[in-house]
Amino acid sequence: MSIPRIPEGKGWIDQLLQHCDGSKAVQVYKNLHKDCWSVRQSGKVVAHMDYICLKHCSFKVSEKGRDRVRKEGSKNVHAYIRGFIPKSGNDITKWENFLEKEDYVAHEITYNPYNNDTFVSLEDGTDVTVSPMVDLDSCELFGNVMAWL
Repeated sequence: MSIPRIPEGKGWIDQLLQHCDGSKAVQVYKNLHKDCWSVRQSGKVVAHMDYICLKHCSFKVSEKGRDRVRKEGSKNVHAYIRGFIPKSGNDITKWENFLEKEDYVAHEITYNPYNNDTFVSLEDGTDVTVSPMVDLDSCELFGNVMAWL
C-alpha cells in the first residue's frame, strides 16, 4: 500500500483521519527527500502532508541520532513533533481563538542538529519543548513551523 500525499486545503483532516487513529498521537517530521511532512503513527508512516496542524504538542530530539548526524555528517530521522490531530477545521479556529485570548503568541521554530541540541524559537533563541498548538507548512512564506508559546 502506498503512502498518500495529502495536499494543503479544505478536507486535509478528514483525508488524514482515513489513514490513522485520531485518538492517538502522531509524530511529524520533515521529509527532506519529498519536501513535505511525514506523519508517523505506531511506528509506521501513514501520510505525507504539505500542511498539518497539531494540538498538545511536544518537541523530541534523540540525542544519539543528533550525535550521529554531527559525527557522520549525514542526516537521519531523529527529531519530530508529537501531537494530536484536530477533530475539524472549526476545532482549530476555536483553539486559536482561545490561545489568543490567553496571550499565547505564534513563534517560528527551527531545529538544526549542527547548531542546536533542541528545537528553538527563531525570535529569541529559547528552547522549545512543548506547545498547545503547532502549524507545520511546507511553504516557507509564513515559516515552516509555527508554535504557540
